[in-house]
Amino acid sequence: MVEAVRSRLGVTKVAVLGISGGSVVGLSMAAARPDLISVYAGTGQFVDWAAQDALSYQMVLAAARSARDGAAVAELEGSGRRPMPTPRPRRSSPNMPGR
Repeated sequence: MVEAVRSRLGVTKVAVLGISGGSVVGLSMAAARPDLISVYAGTGQFVDWAAQDALSYQMVLAAARSARDGAAVAELEGSGRRPMPTPRPRRSSPNMPGR
């Protein structure tokens, strides 16, 4: 995506803003390809992935139970352990040429 933006704008580097969950993507991208990023700024940073995942899961599960949505409760309860493992930056992606 960064390479497409660079090409369209005719620039060698771009600024990246990561918001909330995008902060994980933006920071990983800046670390992996500093040659393409002039500056990275983050807001609403994920600072504790495991805590955020566990809290989000509990909130959604409580809402499903409150709504008496048995299908949603069953799907959530069957979705795996919480918190989920912290994601690790990927070093390659078929959707991001040149990585």
